[in-house]
Amino acid sequence: MTKRTGIAVAGLLLTQAVLAGADRLARVDAEGVLRWTDTGGEVALLGVNYYTPFTIDHAALKRLGLDHRQVMRDDVAHFRRLGLSCIRVHCFERQFSDREGNLLDNEHLALLDELIDVCREQGLYTVLTPIAWWGGGVWTERTQGFSDVYPMRQLTADRATWPAQARFLKQFAKHVNRITGRRYADDPCVLAFECINEPLYPPDTPDSLVTDYINTLTDALRASGTAKPVYYNAWQGRNAAAGASRADGVTCVTYPTGLVAGPALGRAAARPRDRRPAVACGRAAAVARRPAAGAARRGGARHAGHRAAGVGRRPVRGGGAGARATAGQRVPPLHGYAAGRCARCRRVGRDLPRVARCG
Repeated sequence: MTKRTGIAVAGLLLTQAVLAGADRLARVDAEGVLRWTDTGGEVALLGVNYYTPFTIDHAALKRLGLDHRQVMRDDVAHFRRLGLSCIRVHCFERQFSDREGNLLDNEHLALLDELIDVCREQGLYTVLTPIAWWGGGVWTERTQGFSDVYPMRQLTADRATWPAQARFLKQFAKHVNRITGRRYADDPCVLAFECINEPLYPPDTPDSLVTDYINTLTDALRASGTAKPVYYNAWQGRNAAAGASRADGVTCVTYPTGLVAGPALGRAAARPRDRRPAVACGRAAAVARRPAAGAARRGGARHAGHRAAGVGRRPVRGGGAGARATAGQRVPPLHGYAAGRCARCRRVGRDLPRVARCG
């Protein structure tokens, strides 16, 4: 099987040149490296998660009476000044879909259109995660979206729910940005798609079913005509299943400073021998190499993990959920994911966003 690799978007701020205008296309080559199509150079970008058009960010700004569009313009300009070159966007499908998976053209989608256009102007690329699932009834109002109808584990394992997801993904990729006039499927500012954020599965779900699920999502995006890389989130370690699928790669999990924990790396980044997990309470979206056929047969991903912030092949020791700290990094004593559970207090993943620290 051809090896394929991917991208990474994360929360660690590192110096990186920002391109003047996010107007270049990228492809995965035969060796599994994400490369710019114009020069053949390897793609290596840095960024953060960002979702002002949706969920808690959208609701908080509305309560404060702030203009979402101006906030996005200010934030993206600040990202540019910081030297970032991409953002990853959880697109909270429950806020702009119905239970059958049809795309709803509403305020959330309009704000996403504008965010992509602002990123294009500022030279930042976007990685779009169309299905996020989380947040319903807690951080957002109840909706008629399919993610408010089905629990996450039903979405991944019940084939009856797959057509709604596939319908949504295809319509999402085919959506024409009202500002740029480009489909998401074709817009160079959209560097890649990540099918779904942090999928969960019922106990004893076989890899064969997970592979079928990944193929369903991947094929739906491809049905839009897009040639962009399509990735699958393997935070639960389903790398063999992903390796047998038609996805271009898998995304990994690492938060260098912890999720909503507040601290900066500072002096903590100076201890190269610290071997605590580099995954702290959430997700920084590092996209790893798709497992080769041999690796899948051995039951493990060949995924060279990525530097905690960036798109490209920057190998670290380990990789993925449970990755170890890279040389020169030390991770604060925050929640660390281990198969979706905090390694210190054993809280399950769905509870972690409510807690900054444990112990």
